[in-house]
Amino acid sequence: HPPKIIKATRNITYEDCGRRFKLSDYANNNSPSSVSGRNQNWLDVDGTASGLDEPTIIGSGLSDAGKWWDVESDTVHDPDGPLTFIKANNGPERGLGHIRLRWKNSVHNTVGSTSCFNGPKQDTAGNPYCPPIGRIRHVGPLFDASKDPSGGLPITANSEVPGLVGGFGWALSLYDGAPKNLRIDQVEVDSTTPLMLAISYPKGTSFSITAHAAYCSQSTTKSCTEVFQEADSIQRVRFSQGNTYYVDPATNVLWIRIIQFPQTYTGDTLYSQTAQWHLWDNATMNPQTGNPNDYALDRYSFRGITLPKSKFGYVNYLEITANCAEGSVSGYCANTPVYIDPQVCSPGYVQVSYDKCCVSVSSTDCESLTRPPTAPPTPPPTYGQTSNLVDNPGFESVSLSPWYANYGTGVTIDTSQSHSGSK
Repeated sequence: HPPKIIKATRNITYEDCGRRFKLSDYANNNSPSSVSGRNQNWLDVDGTASGLDEPTIIGSGLSDAGKWWDVESDTVHDPDGPLTFIKANNGPERGLGHIRLRWKNSVHNTVGSTSCFNGPKQDTAGNPYCPPIGRIRHVGPLFDASKDPSGGLPITANSEVPGLVGGFGWALSLYDGAPKNLRIDQVEVDSTTPLMLAISYPKGTSFSITAHAAYCSQSTTKSCTEVFQEADSIQRVRFSQGNTYYVDPATNVLWIRIIQFPQTYTGDTLYSQTAQWHLWDNATMNPQTGNPNDYALDRYSFRGITLPKSKFGYVNYLEITANCAEGSVSGYCANTPVYIDPQVCSPGYVQVSYDKCCVSVSSTDCESLTRPPTAPPTPPPTYGQTSNLVDNPGFESVSLSPWYANYGTGVTIDTSQSHSGSK
């Protein structure tokens, strides 16, 4: 069971001892490393565990994880752990998130039997039992191949992905090509720390993206599925309610925002007369039960710390179906292009972290992600004068056929009742 959002602490004290961390791997001493070793994480709420005395996210320090946790020059490395300490207040929306990826049952069903099991990590010939079959990295030039030759965090058949969220996004690349059908479940992410996922697809690929609830019966007060709608930019997806996607026509990259939604429904009547999808948070109540102590999202709270929590087994999930030509390996798109980063920083700024652009690494002159402008409302039409799309709209001229007044020589336009349409 590799880590998800694994632990959180506060008010840690050390008495009559030093502060040392050590990951004990009893199989091969982290060579090669394990999924659990690379995925380990720890939310140090007040910095008392790390000793930084400010909110800190602790991640793996294993070199096999690439720059997945080493996200900026200000991270602190503990080689004994090995661990990486990331200062949570260095970015605007930092947090921890987790997703599980499944795209081919014949691959994932080997976990625990013929691949990615406890015990030996290699066979007698030195071949790993849990080899990488893809990579995931943070979005932006700070994490491209020139900065991180490893390509990021290895994705294996045991495809659990915890990591830092609230940044520009995670870019997923599988060695055999983009997945034709991708299921994302066991989501753990707070609504205040957006998780964006980017996947490169062949040009011309169309998508059907749907969220599915578990153990759900459709009714007037709850819905069981939510079909995602296409947006016109990455930013509109990021600032959406988590039910949109965008395909960049220049790079052929699919962008979605992954949110945690309730296990047993995809829409409720909390803010509407009919069941509607919306952005849930850890404090959102569950209107289905009538119990004010029931929350919409699974969570774990203890002594002032609240963490998002996912269930196991039959759970809700997000499904991405890509309409693309299948490649030589079943389940993957043919001719998948190499992932290309978007421009994450404005001119005059450089990327200094997974979630921030500044004038320079040492500068405090930084820009933040801003909500895209709302489209201006359509101006109201005028009636009976110049806005109609026909000649002689008010029957003013009896000489124009086929418009004419049936009675008398003129017609008075009644503008008291307004009617509008798309044309």
